[in-house]
Amino acid sequence: MTEMDDTVKQLKLDEGELLNKLQRRKQELDRAEQRLKGIENVKPEYQEEYERLEAELERFYSIYVEKFTNIDYLEYELDMYNLKDSQRRQKQQDVIDKFKTQQKKAEKEEIFNDDNEADVFGDPNQEQMRQTANGGFGNQWKPGDKMGGLEPDSDDDDGVDDDDEDDDDG
Repeated sequence: MTEMDDTVKQLKLDEGELLNKLQRRKQELDRAEQRLKGIENVKPEYQEEYERLEAELERFYSIYVEKFTNIDYLEYELDMYNLKDSQRRQKQQDVIDKFKTQQKKAEKEEIFNDDNEADVFGDPNQEQMRQTANGGFGNQWKPGDKMGGLEPDSDDDDGVDDDDEDDDDG
C-alpha cells in the first residue's frame, strides 16, 4: 500500500504541475489575443495610402480590360473588313479578267472575220503582200533614197527665204 500511496502522491504532484502549466498557457494565450486585438486596431503608418493606391489600381485595371477588349474587337472587325475587301477585289479582278478575255476573243474573231472578208472581196495578191516584208510592192524604196517633195531645193542652201528680203524693202 505504501507503493500505492507513493504513486497517488506522485500523480497528485504531476496533476498540480500540469494544472500550473495549463494555467500559464491560458494566460499566455490571453495575452497574445489581447496583443493581436491591439495590433489589429492600430493602423499601419501607410495603410491609408495603400488602400487609396489599391482602389486606383483597380480602377486602372478595369479601364485596361475595357480598352483591351475594345482593341481586340476592333482588330477582329478590321480583319473581317480586310477579308471582305480582298474578296470584293478578287471578284472585281475576276470580272475584269473575264471582260479582257471576252474582248480578246472578240478581237480575234473580228480579225478572223476581216481576214475572211478580205480574202473574199479583196485583192487576190493580198496573201502574197502579207508574206513579203514591204507589203508586196517589191523593191521600190530603199533606205537612203530621196522621197519626192521632202528634200530641200538645191538653190535654197542658205536656208533664207527670198520673200523676207522683199518685205524689208517695202
